Amino acid sequence: MTDGVHPNAPYAYHGCGGLQELLQQKNQEIEFYRFRGLNQAKKLLGKTAALSEQKRLLMAIASGEVQRVNRIISIGLQQKKGAWGLLASVLTAAQGHYRPKSYTEEEDMKALLIWRLSGNRVAGIYQKALGGPSVSYLRTRSIVPPIIPSCGQPMTGEVKSNVQASLETCYRKEDLLGSKVQLLSGSLQRARHRTSLEFINEGDLEELFRHLNNESESEKVHYAGEATVGALGILCKDHHIYPARPVLVSGDCKCETGEEYSTLIQTILDGIDGLKEKTKLCTVSIASDGESRRGSAFILLTFKQKLSVGSPIYHLLHPLKFLDLHVGDDDLTWDKDWKHVFKCFHNLLLRQ
Repeated sequence: MTDGVHPNAPYAYHGCGGLQELLQQKNQEIEFYRFRGLNQAKKLLGKTAALSEQKRLLMAIASGEVQRVNRIISIGLQQKKGAWGLLASVLTAAQGHYRPKSYTEEEDMKALLIWRLSGNRVAGIYQKALGGPSVSYLRTRSIVPPIIPSCGQPMTGEVKSNVQASLETCYRKEDLLGSKVQLLSGSLQRARHRTSLEFINEGDLEELFRHLNNESESEKVHYAGEATVGALGILCKDHHIYPARPVLVSGDCKCETGEEYSTLIQTILDGIDGLKEKTKLCTVSIASDGESRRGSAFILLTFKQKLSVGSPIYHLLHPLKFLDLHVGDDDLTWDKDWKHVFKCFHNLLLRQ
């Protein structure tokens, strides 16, 4: 009478209320197991269908009727296709309606070698027979040289290495510098001595973040949100050589002064001049956009003396009455973005 009838007792000992509770509990258990059985059957049917599609996909791949099936599967997986979508792509490729244009670097290099050694005709046969890259694609395929980023103060050796890598397609080089070092790019150049910029272990990251959060100016390191890119342009009529080639990528937080920026530009000039015997290049002009600090740096570098009478360009420039003939070392001149120059004139006319 205190605890009630035990649920496992025979039904004869239960009252009417207890029998109703047992009946409701039994019905709930039956519904639960019935729905779970239906869900499991539905999942099994789905798995069976997927397994059937995967078997069909395997048979289609094993048939050997599709060229470069590995690229078809790779592209399909990148597009998050399932077994049915991959099978549709393979069947479409087998019928000749779909040809993947994505090539691996190994396929590109192999096709480039065949094209360079054998010519357009053999390269075309290779494309039709094995589904390789076309000749028009190979003409646009370029091998991008590695550029070493300058995480701290740019060094002349880094610039020389980048110049050699950028001009590799123009001049035949035998000894090219190169290194594989993981760097923490983005610290202020003038604060490079306060922390390590080379990632070796977790402690280097903790030290860097400690300096970033430090409020003391003597210990603080600024994070560079932008990058200064220096490029070398060769004045010639060959359109393969004429485009500008990057020789410097350096972190920039816009806290540097004009004097510090002139040191950066002088490092680039020294790196380019250090390879003058190999490249036969001479820097004649430097140009940039309209930032005031770059203008101050250009003044420090190119307003050193007047153009000498013995200079080979003196007879061309001295008749120009309103041309400023101040130059830097080796008759170096500078040019600011003309849009910013006219913008300065525009602001001068509008404001006192």
